[in-house]
Amino acid sequence: MKISINKSYVNRGNLIFTGISLMIIGAIILYGKTNFLNIIIKAIAIALIINGTSQIISRFVKRKDNISQNVTIGQSMLNLILGFGIFYLKNISLSLLPIVFALYLVLNGTVKLISIYIYAKNHINIKLGLIVECIVYFGFGITSLFSPLMHLDTVLVIIAIYFILFGINFIKDFIREILPVNTKTKLKRKVRITLPAFLVALIPHTVLKKINEYLEINDYTIDEIDKKVEDDVDLEVFIHVTSNGFGVVGHVDLYYDGEIISYGNYDESSYKLFGIVGKGTLFICDKYKYIKFCTSYSKKTLFSYGLKLNDEQRKNIEEKINEIKSNLVEWKPPVVLAKDEHNIDDYKDYASELYKSTGAKFFNFKSGKFKTYFGLNTNCVLLADSVIGNSGTDILGIGGIITPGTYYEYLKREFTKRNSIVVSRNIYR
Repeated sequence: MKISINKSYVNRGNLIFTGISLMIIGAIILYGKTNFLNIIIKAIAIALIINGTSQIISRFVKRKDNISQNVTIGQSMLNLILGFGIFYLKNISLSLLPIVFALYLVLNGTVKLISIYIYAKNHINIKLGLIVECIVYFGFGITSLFSPLMHLDTVLVIIAIYFILFGINFIKDFIREILPVNTKTKLKRKVRITLPAFLVALIPHTVLKKINEYLEINDYTIDEIDKKVEDDVDLEVFIHVTSNGFGVVGHVDLYYDGEIISYGNYDESSYKLFGIVGKGTLFICDKYKYIKFCTSYSKKTLFSYGLKLNDEQRKNIEEKINEIKSNLVEWKPPVVLAKDEHNIDDYKDYASELYKSTGAKFFNFKSGKFKTYFGLNTNCVLLADSVIGNSGTDILGIGGIITPGTYYEYLKREFTKRNSIVVSRNIYR
């Protein structure tokens, strides 16, 4: 099966336009604060009322091509109720933003707190900044929950600043696009403002749904989609996603120097908090056996982005991979420990199935932050980023809740740039 997608590069004019627009929106929010939010809320309410009313009226128009005939009375009434509710219950509507913002802060604070506990348990030095972040997240989040209107202006200021910084990112991308390659490599981005985790977490799954809308399920194949250079890539980043289950959030692993390097919680006997926390395990295996296993056994679609590196970047990545490997100790999945005594088909855990299909070698970490896996922070994305980011490439430095969607969104954008190191994209399904 060959998937054909037209190559398209980012429009430089769009970068500068988007950047300036985001900064203007940020400035308007910063200046208008609650007044600006009032206007937005009223506009949303009026739009819902108009939409609901037009849907009800359209049901009485006897036209075969009338799309609104497919809309139920219940849906139309819901739009009307929401519209009038938002319009007349203004204070409740205004308080929803800081409440949602507060819940997001509390969630981030919880992630930080669990990370602190894991670090302490593994005798890892806990940085003061991590403790301060945890206190700030919980402090501002909890107080905002109990008095949302009091903190509304503060939340709007934070959102305004975020828009401005996000806009600056686009302007930086524009500058990097027009600079010569040799000059651009000296301007590494140290901090990148990304979309919040809850907005990007399901992006790979959304892309998969769109692909499935026009592709029929076929037997396993590997199809190249797009490539910006003829040379072979030096490193591939895989973002996994499934149509349902926990796999909708995705998984990230790397292929470098003939090896798949994947980190996760593969020891089911160590599962805690429904598998979100457990013993950190890394495995190494053959690329094509692994891809076949993922697409057949796990029913995954893999989005792959290839990176072209220079000699210095390759050296730095190899040093980081060797550093990681020096901290590993072999771990044997259940099927290996008991294969001489029992039927190997009896072992259905993921690690055993992977071993039977690929012969993967498994390892645990002797020490360090990856000794314990934590799905919302010390996870597959953080390990991949610790390798790629160590090369000094323009990769994102991320904190807080970390999801494969964050990485997917970054790599997708980098591929659309003419001179970035992300030079290819494939789909394995």
